[in-house]
Amino acid sequence: MSLRVKEERLYLESRLGDSSLEAVFQGTVELPVHAESIARVVWIKARPLVTKVEAGEDQVKLQGAIDLEMVYVPEALEGDVPDLQRVEWPAAITIDHYVELVGVEPYMQAEASLEAVACEYEVRPDQRVVDVDVITLTKAVVWTGQEHTVITSAAVAPPKKLAADEMTINTRIPIMAIPFQKEVTGILELPETADAIKKILDVTCTVVVPPAEVGQGVAHIKGTAAVDVIYAAASGAVRRVYFENQLPFAVDHTDPDLKPDMSIDVETQAQWHEAAVNDGRGIRLELTVKGTATVYRRQAVRIITDLSSPADESIETRKETLLLDNIVNEKAQPSSVQGVIELGDSHPPVRELLRANARPQINDYRLDEDKITVDGAVDVEFVYLAYTDEELKPLYTAHFPAAIPFQQVIIVGGAQPGMKVGLEAQVKEIRTDLINRETIEVFITFRTEVQIWEEIRTDVVVEAIEMTPADPDPPSITYVFVQEKDTLWKLARQYHADESAILEANSWLQAERSQELRPGDKICIPRKK
Repeated sequence: MSLRVKEERLYLESRLGDSSLEAVFQGTVELPVHAESIARVVWIKARPLVTKVEAGEDQVKLQGAIDLEMVYVPEALEGDVPDLQRVEWPAAITIDHYVELVGVEPYMQAEASLEAVACEYEVRPDQRVVDVDVITLTKAVVWTGQEHTVITSAAVAPPKKLAADEMTINTRIPIMAIPFQKEVTGILELPETADAIKKILDVTCTVVVPPAEVGQGVAHIKGTAAVDVIYAAASGAVRRVYFENQLPFAVDHTDPDLKPDMSIDVETQAQWHEAAVNDGRGIRLELTVKGTATVYRRQAVRIITDLSSPADESIETRKETLLLDNIVNEKAQPSSVQGVIELGDSHPPVRELLRANARPQINDYRLDEDKITVDGAVDVEFVYLAYTDEELKPLYTAHFPAAIPFQQVIIVGGAQPGMKVGLEAQVKEIRTDLINRETIEVFITFRTEVQIWEEIRTDVVVEAIEMTPADPDPPSITYVFVQEKDTLWKLARQYHADESAILEANSWLQAERSQELRPGDKICIPRKK
């Protein structure tokens, strides 16, 4: 036989769907026995930690817990100066949650995140018990993956010629998932000009992981933490200090399957504990970073969708239907918005702005030819010291949902209406300008990452054989020792036999679930019909 084909084993992914759900988790917390009663809550913050994500029947399930922390002004006798108090409740609210997604099966690959959007609360009349509603946004996406052996090229000896229809697919192959956990401890020294710490009120650690490196047999993952601290100073003032590039950590993973042409996506969750040290001139921070590094390889593969010999009908093929998401394009585009926010009557005027936080949310998008238009808004939160005669330490927060709308047009070559879209926006920088005591101008820089997939369902050639003329008087039975790359279909075509007859003659093969032949197996092939 002169037909030569090249077969490749491909892993093909299809994005079954994605969903997002806003949900409220309710909990009740109580002050410790020794704590002073609440006069005014400055803030209650929620920090979700998801410990398990799995696919279920038509749903994605999440488990974990929500840590709560509160800063408040305690009640005090007339003439006394109360100190701001901070209370923490680890794992105060249990997460046992799900997002509905039709078509999901338990064996599928699911990814999910749960983010605290806002906290609403009510202090009970005893001033010691607080009912808390944590408003969250859950995002879930489910992938299905299948392995297929396909024919990627074919040739035949002259003078015979082949006619082949081809297409190129762009997908990514998951290679491995690398779970890791790093514990880092360090002391952050205050600037010389900063007031010494009396009590830490809030610490936020943001883990920053630059693009990971993959070499021959090894993956290098490294990162640092950006640490934002608000504290009550020994002088009585409330201060903020910000540290960049702190607590460096590194993860080195060795595996012979790692190659330089691979890429890594890293997802992390952080937990930390802090304490003032060195007479209030430093902060001891114990940081635990848990994460998963997903290693994958991009692949652009040409596959054959039809194969024949124009001169005769000597080439027979077997086809399978493939369903995959073909990567059309990926792009990350920065953008900036600005807006003016009025505090209004519900918040006291600003004396000093300590911190501004921003969170972009994508509300809608429109996919056109070679571009996508994204509509959204940015939530903004301020932490500030107020003008008020009622308190000596007037620390306040003000939250403004969807405060600054935005529209972003991103040029994405190859995009067409009806394709699948993945979008994510992240704030990179926020700057503020205090125009007056009630008016703040905000400048926000953010980056939107977009992925475009085309869903492809097509028949492709998975096996091909060059037929020879049938023996006019074949034996009743032929015994064959299986060679590498032999299949039931190929043997049936080679010996002009019937697949069902071969199965019936080899009872042991019927018991094999996949009916896959192994080199060295002895097969009985009935020849006469």
